Amino acid sequence: MSLSLLKRKPVLGWALYDWANSAFALTVVATFYPLFLRSYWSSPEEAADVTGRLAFTTASASLLVAFIAPVLGAIADAGGARKRFLILFTLLAIASTFGLYIVGEGQWPIALGLYVIALFGLYYANTFYDSLLINVTEPVNYERVSALGFGIGYFGSAMLLAFNTWMVANPAALGLADASEAIRFAFLLVAVWWAVFAIPLMLFVKEERAESPPFAQAVANGYRTLIQTFRDVRQYRNLGTFLLAYWLYIDGVHTLILMATDFGGSLGFEAQELVLALLRR
Repeated sequence: MSLSLLKRKPVLGWALYDWANSAFALTVVATFYPLFLRSYWSSPEEAADVTGRLAFTTASASLLVAFIAPVLGAIADAGGARKRFLILFTLLAIASTFGLYIVGEGQWPIALGLYVIALFGLYYANTFYDSLLINVTEPVNYERVSALGFGIGYFGSAMLLAFNTWMVANPAALGLADASEAIRFAFLLVAVWWAVFAIPLMLFVKEERAESPPFAQAVANGYRTLIQTFRDVRQYRNLGTFLLAYWLYIDGVHTLILMATDFGGSLGFEAQELVLALLRR
């Protein structure tokens, strides 16, 4: 990637948003939330009950996202409101992540509710984030800029997770009472991290104003386009087979990400062992 491309503020602002929200995906979704749901918010309930709640909650969130995604996709395709919707859903997710910091012991219904809202915010914001790529660079550089965001997203999230892991192992070093307080503080750090590193996108990425269709029309357009897409796919058997196989494959990947630490905990692995395994993946 050329240095001239890296020096462009819109490119860096767009890429840094991946640095910002990937911290939530790795620290909260993949690591500390499942562990804390089991050991703190649901204590002393049966492990199977906790796993069932987490699985049902994440599956329900995914289904709702899939149902509403065509509407958001139609709005994103129309243009003119991508950045506004991105900011809205980002703030919703950040506020919900901050809420996890203040949820008390045994309050698993509140913890699950905030988690679902944060997931919605993450998934929906990413819809508009991806669509903003066309506003930050030329088509010839789409792959390079997308790879930049993906790469620094992994790097930044791993950095924060490493720090949070050290903090949980050494809570007294930061004046925290115990590991539970350190994990709660980790949720706060993720919310702050997300908010701070989302600012460059809000400042530097510009979107041209466009005439957006009325909301009802956008909804109709979204589902009409989805139906037409399914009809088109039926004409290309290999493409349909590939999409089905990819959907099954990626659903398995996401299940591993969402449930791995909870499953490992139910098998008796220590929290520190599970976190180290994630860092080494």
